[in-house]
Amino acid sequence: MDVPPTRLPSVWRRSLVSTFIVFHWACVGAWIWPNPSDLKTFLLGIRVPLPVHDERAGWTVQPRSVACAYLFHTAQHQDWAMFAPNPLQINRYVAATVTLRDGRQEEFGFPRLSQLGMWQCLIQKRYRKYQHRIAEEPVPAYREDLARYIARHAGRPGNPAVRVTLYEYQSPIPRHDRRRNPGWVDYVDLLRDHARFYQIVLLDILIRPEDLE
Repeated sequence: MDVPPTRLPSVWRRSLVSTFIVFHWACVGAWIWPNPSDLKTFLLGIRVPLPVHDERAGWTVQPRSVACAYLFHTAQHQDWAMFAPNPLQINRYVAATVTLRDGRQEEFGFPRLSQLGMWQCLIQKRYRKYQHRIAEEPVPAYREDLARYIARHAGRPGNPAVRVTLYEYQSPIPRHDRRRNPGWVDYVDLLRDHARFYQIVLLDILIRPEDLE
């Protein structure tokens, strides 16, 4: 069976594809461009009527930033937390204390990059971002879901988890400024020294039998 050759895209198709590419890079460029910037302000300030869902009012149409709406709904937004002008000033990780039915307590933690080898870090790196989101975004549903996940994995047959306390551990990062702090700062030892971290309770929840299903 002969298959007819595919026709080349029409002028309109080429124009639409080119327009989308320019739009996409304009949105990405506007989002990651450092502040302050007149170009960034202009691009992020372009608004058009777009549908918005509100729990009380339902669906409405409101003026929204085109670039922000596009990047957020396609999960392409990013921030400058790791870079200038305001890099992260603390080390942090999330862990939990699990209380079992017989009263014993067990510690549950996620992989930490400072305690892994190079190849393990490449595989387990996603846990770092997840822990940061759990600590930064105070959404009860996310933290409760994590606590139930931990309870299902930390329990023992006949001795299930009955309580989960979720903690954030923080440690300030010393300034690497030789004029104020002369000498070498061993950041590897710093990241692995548990005594430098202090606890912040994120969630303390009792586990029901149905949460373990």
